[in-house]
Amino acid sequence: MHNSLKMLLEKAEKNLERKKKETTHITGVILGCETQEEDETILIHHIRNLKRYVNEILVSIPEGKETIDEKLKIELRDFSIKLIERSLDSNPYSLKVFNQIIKHSVNDKLLILSNQYKMSKAQIKQIVSQDVPLVSFLGQNGNSLPFIASYDKWVNRFFLQILLINEKNSLYDLFRIVSDKLFYRIPAEESITYYKNDTNNSKQHSKKELYLTLRVQHDFNIQDLVKVIALMQVVKKEFSEDEKTHSTFKIQQLLTLSKKFANQGNCFLSYQIPYFFKCVRSEKIEFPVDWSQERIEKMGYDLLLEESELYKKKGLNRLFYQVLLDKIEYVKIEDSVLSKLKKDKVTIEELLRKDNIPFLE
Repeated sequence: MHNSLKMLLEKAEKNLERKKKETTHITGVILGCETQEEDETILIHHIRNLKRYVNEILVSIPEGKETIDEKLKIELRDFSIKLIERSLDSNPYSLKVFNQIIKHSVNDKLLILSNQYKMSKAQIKQIVSQDVPLVSFLGQNGNSLPFIASYDKWVNRFFLQILLINEKNSLYDLFRIVSDKLFYRIPAEESITYYKNDTNNSKQHSKKELYLTLRVQHDFNIQDLVKVIALMQVVKKEFSEDEKTHSTFKIQQLLTLSKKFANQGNCFLSYQIPYFFKCVRSEKIEFPVDWSQERIEKMGYDLLLEESELYKKKGLNRLFYQVLLDKIEYVKIEDSVLSKLKKDKVTIEELLRKDNIPFLE
C-alpha cells in the first residue's frame, strides 16, 4: 500500500512537471537584424532554432525593410512571427528599441538573441532552463553580451521603467539594475562568436560542457520602487512645467529611498536617484535641510565606487567596465582621478578583448 501510494505520487509529480513544461510559454526576441540579404539567411537559422522553445517570435527590423528570401517568407507564414520596425537612426540594441519590441510580447518570459551571433541549441536550452528574472552567459574573463539572455518582462518591468525615465539607453544598464540575475560561465573550450566572421567554429559548443553559475541577488520592496518611479515622474513634470519643484518633502522621500536601496546592496538602483538630480541639475530645485546638489552628486559617486567593488569581487568585468564609463562621465571629478580611471579603462578593455565572448565598446 505504501509503495503503491509512493509510486502514484511520483507519477503525479512527473505528470505535473511534464504539463508545466508543455504549458510554459516563451517569446523569442531577435535583435540586431539589418538590411543585407545575408541577414535573412541567418535569421532563418535563428527562427528554426527558436521554434522548439517558444510559441511566438518577435524580430526587430529596420524601418522599411522588405522580406526577399522565399524560405523566410515560408517561415513567416508557418509560425507566429511578428516583424517590429525600428527607426533607421536607432541603435538596434538600445533600451528604447528593446522596450518597443517587448510591448508586443504575449508572454512574460522572453528568450533574447542577436541575429549577429551564433548560439548553439544547447546554449539556448541552458538559459531558458532557469526560473530566474534574468539569465545570461559570462566569459572566462567576465565579459557578457546583454542581448543573449532569458528575461522576465513582468518581474523586471519597473527596473526598465526607471532606466527609461533617466534616459539610460544601454542594455548593460538593464543587467546592472535587475536585482536577481544569474550568469552561466562559458567553459574555456567554448565560445560565442560573431556569425558572419566564423560560421564553422567547432569550439562553439563542447559536448562535455560544465557551466558554473554565478547568481547576484538583492532584496528590495517592490512598493518602494513603484514609489520612486511615481516621485521621479512628478518632480520631472514639475520641473519641466515650472522649472521649480514645490515640495522638498518629495525630494526627501527620494533621497531616503535611495539610502534604503543602498543599504540593501542595490547600488545601481540607489544610484538612479542621485543620477536623476544630476540630469535635472538646477539652482531652482529646493533641497531639504542639509542637502545640496553637491552632496547628492557625491552620494552618487560613492554608490558607483561601491558598485564597482561588487563587480570586481564577483568577476563581472563587463559590468565593472560600465561603471568605469559612468565614473569617467561624472561631473566634478579630479584630474588625477580621471587620469587613473582612463588607464583602468584601457586595461580592462584589453582583458575583455581576450575573452571567449566578443567585446563590444
